Amino acid sequence: MTSTARAPRLTFADRVTNRRWRLRPASPLSVEPMRVPMRDGVTLRADVYHPAAEAHGTILIRTPYGPKTQAAVPRQLAAHGYRTVVTYSRGTFGSGGSFDPMRTEAQDGQDVVAWLRLQPWYTGSFATTGASYIGYTQWALFNEPPEDLRAAVIFVGPHDFAGHTWSTGTFRNDLISWSNLIDIQETASMPKLVIDMLAGNPRAKRAMKATPVVEGVRREYPKLPWLVDRVSDGDLASSQWAPTRFESAIEKVNVPILLISGWQDIFRGQSHLQYQRLRQRGIDVALSIGPWTHLQAAGNAMMHNEMLQWFDTKYGRLDVPARQAAVHLEVTGGGGWRWFAS
Repeated sequence: MTSTARAPRLTFADRVTNRRWRLRPASPLSVEPMRVPMRDGVTLRADVYHPAAEAHGTILIRTPYGPKTQAAVPRQLAAHGYRTVVTYSRGTFGSGGSFDPMRTEAQDGQDVVAWLRLQPWYTGSFATTGASYIGYTQWALFNEPPEDLRAAVIFVGPHDFAGHTWSTGTFRNDLISWSNLIDIQETASMPKLVIDMLAGNPRAKRAMKATPVVEGVRREYPKLPWLVDRVSDGDLASSQWAPTRFESAIEKVNVPILLISGWQDIFRGQSHLQYQRLRQRGIDVALSIGPWTHLQAAGNAMMHNEMLQWFDTKYGRLDVPARQAAVHLEVTGGGGWRWFAS
């Protein structure tokens, strides 16, 4: 199911983002809204960003976040020659069904790829990218790696949400802050979203201060039953957590992967484990780590340039200089950015 593509144009926001990220000059693009059928009858919203000229390849992004905060990356990828397909998770931004974080992404990812192969513009192969939860959707897909997958760039993306949420032996409150964002993102203004992400939301703070925390969550978020379930269950072997854990994907995926992390990122340990295990298997893997928190790593200009270079050298164009070395680190304490073989 398709509808008419919106007319090609290079927006003011595109030009600002190009300058901010110091990217190559971009070209106009068009955006085509589509619907993607899942095996259980639910359909997901998709936006397909078409480059003005023939595409170098196809990039897939699967996200629960909307165009208000996420459009810059697919617009940049398309403007630089990659047809970019953005699908929205169940229950978010016009997709059918109910949002059940982490638990449905593996099956839905396979269904999205099956749909992708049927499109007349599909190039016969694809790559993936995205940060945080969008990095997680990549690992969920990689647990059964599609044969036409060619490359990936994962920004601060965990493969195991259960292991993170209960990693200290008690519940980590950052899941409450994230759930609050999910709860308000379709109705709140951009300034409100930014303030909440930087300073914290009063409702989330009240939930965190409650004793026990689960009672605060139940009181403040009655429309998020899945959050109550996550806070209540510290048994990582339970059936609830099983569909959210994809460490096995690290042993299965076989394509070139660039991992981007931050020294202060909440998922740093998982990114480092991913690199170590992939390198041990002989996979073409690279790692970049800067002096960033979670949000800073996801929106860093240097890393978006590294993403474009990775796709150009490993997947789409193959006509640009290769990465200088596998590992790129900002050595804190005045050491600056340095390259390492491993």
